[in-house]
Amino acid sequence: MNQPPAIDLFEALSTSRSLRRLKPDPIPDDIIRQLIEAGTKAPSGSNQQNWRFLAVTDPEKRAALAEIYRKGADLIGLRNYGEEGSPGGGGDERAQRLIAESVRYLIDHIQDPPLLLLLCAVPLPAPEPPPGYQPPLNVVRFGERSEPASILFAVQNIMLACRAFELGTCPTTLHVLHEDEVKDLLGIPEEVKTFVMMPIGYPTDRFGPVRRYPVEDVTFRDGWGNVWPG
Repeated sequence: MNQPPAIDLFEALSTSRSLRRLKPDPIPDDIIRQLIEAGTKAPSGSNQQNWRFLAVTDPEKRAALAEIYRKGADLIGLRNYGEEGSPGGGGDERAQRLIAESVRYLIDHIQDPPLLLLLCAVPLPAPEPPPGYQPPLNVVRFGERSEPASILFAVQNIMLACRAFELGTCPTTLHVLHEDEVKDLLGIPEEVKTFVMMPIGYPTDRFGPVRRYPVEDVTFRDGWGNVWPG
């Protein structure tokens, strides 16, 4: 079995960034398994572990997924990402340009990496509500906010595992704009939700260090507006 090289946790955290330019070189199945196993080690609400991982390695299915993904990008005008009047990345002008170029590259080449990993969630059992019951808005909001939480924990674990194996990835969600087509393509049951798609491959770009705002700029203490450390 391929073993990842030892890497300090905080080095992994400081150098894991979204890498979108990925080679088509194959990833051994045992490494793919270890990436997914890392995802299963993440916490989940009430330890329900209702995540499901769909590893798409077939070239024809990856190409079909890529077309669905591009339809989503076109639907929201993402092929113009970073151009005047469109959304752009944070940071200085050069950083914004590089991010925009990287986003557009992924749209055109998302079928290239050997693995597209879909993170899905099966519905959890719930008591049957009384006839005519309408949940209050705060209950609805609770469901909307809590439902994807466990999936996002798994995404972070997989990103760190990718870093350990010197693989690049970038969590993306454009496929959900045409989720029915994704389900038809891959035979996903109607009740299952797909949250994140992760293209995974050996990167052509370098890992970090990442640029992030200082803690003092994004953290309050004991109340909004109370600057850290207070």
